[in-house]
Amino acid sequence: MNEGSIRHWPRLAEAVGLDPDFVASTRGVLSAKRFTVHANVRFVRQKTLLEAVAASLTELFAPKIHEERIAGFTKNYPFADELRCPIS
Repeated sequence: MNEGSIRHWPRLAEAVGLDPDFVASTRGVLSAKRFTVHANVRFVRQKTLLEAVAASLTELFAPKIHEERIAGFTKNYPFADELRCPIS
């Protein structure tokens, strides 16, 4: 499995005071979020490769929006610093 940015989740969990093992267990995932993730996976499985890739590239096509979100996140959540919790 390619970890990608998944490796940052335990650090984020610790930064906000959560137990990384609890986060990894997914026991606390809200049903609406679980539904959304499953819907996205189902979408990618059912659509063409082009549609699946295009749907996953919002950051590429909307970089300004993502820059603003990241700037707001780091401004409003002091735990999100580059040393403890890289988010980009």
